[in-house]
Amino acid sequence: MLVKIKSIESMVTSSNNSTGGSAGSAVKGIKLKPKCVPGGRSAVVIIEILDGKQACVENFEDCRSLGRFALRATGGTVAVGVVSMEG
Repeated sequence: MLVKIKSIESMVTSSNNSTGGSAGSAVKGIKLKPKCVPGGRSAVVIIEILDGKQACVENFEDCRSLGRFALRATGGTVAVGVVSMEG
């Protein structure tokens, strides 16, 4: 199934310089409409499913097993996350 990242809405920036998120890292702020998301950062993105297909997903809060996803490209994982549908 092909998908497209339609837009990157926001990204969490941390106060430390490492990109690996640890439980003790303090949140510095939120960057709106970033051009890219470096590895290890969290972001809110809008994903569009191409070719008129459908996917079975649920809000993460409603069903943890159907509320997770992974995006893969050329045999490698490029993103993982949880589903949060609004509206």
